[in-house]
Amino acid sequence: MDEFEKVEKLREKANVSYEEARDALRASDGDILDAMVYLENLGKVQAPKYSQYTTSSEDNYSQYSDVKSTVSAQERKADSESFGSKVGSFINRVWKQCCDIHFIAKHKDSEVINVPLWGLLLVLLIAWHACIILFIISLFFEWRYNFVSESEMDLHQANKAMDVCSNTAEDLKNSFNNSKQ
Repeated sequence: MDEFEKVEKLREKANVSYEEARDALRASDGDILDAMVYLENLGKVQAPKYSQYTTSSEDNYSQYSDVKSTVSAQERKADSESFGSKVGSFINRVWKQCCDIHFIAKHKDSEVINVPLWGLLLVLLIAWHACIILFIISLFFEWRYNFVSESEMDLHQANKAMDVCSNTAEDLKNSFNNSKQ
């Protein structure tokens, strides 16, 4: 840093004129910190109200005492909640929801199938091709599907989608029957 930059920096920090900053730097052999002290001694700059300088490594300062305990508490929490436990708790929540939600199939307003969601997912996993084909075909034979939950879970969107599928199949069936006549 050249002399001009040092003078400008000292002038900003100390809020003194250019000449006073330049003289202070010359008196302190170009050291900005020494120049600040020089200006403080002349009464041009007010000394900081509170300062603390130490070279000890003792932990007896109250302002830092709870930092160590906070960091160790955070480390214990991070260690206790490992990735495996997070995955386990996620799987547990998903399992509870799969047991809570039931898939219901009705034929002409009589309930034929009522299984938990995990049962439906298992069947879909094993034979998804056949399930999709049976689902589409059954819609044309007045089957209706919906989801219910024993808790306060909002399944409105899923049931709305099922109703749209059933109504679309019914409309297609009616338009096909009308075109035959």
